[in-house]
Amino acid sequence: MYLAENISYLRKKKSLTQEQLSDILLVTRSTISKWENGTYEPEINSLKRLSEAFNISIDDLIFIDLRSRDQPI
Repeated sequence: MYLAENISYLRKKKSLTQEQLSDILLVTRSTISKWENGTYEPEINSLKRLSEAFNISIDDLIFIDLRSRDQPI
């Protein structure tokens, strides 16, 4: 699974800070940090918002190493 790495990768690719992404997703900055370092995983409603924010399927967000594909956003 690549969820933590993909959240960080996609956020940086869109030039967003953790604070900016947290505002978009209606979570705290520390929640974004915990997702990115793998301490916690997002709940399904947050996964849905992540997929919408990054215009990517939930499956790809979780199971595909987007860094290796360098998928356009």
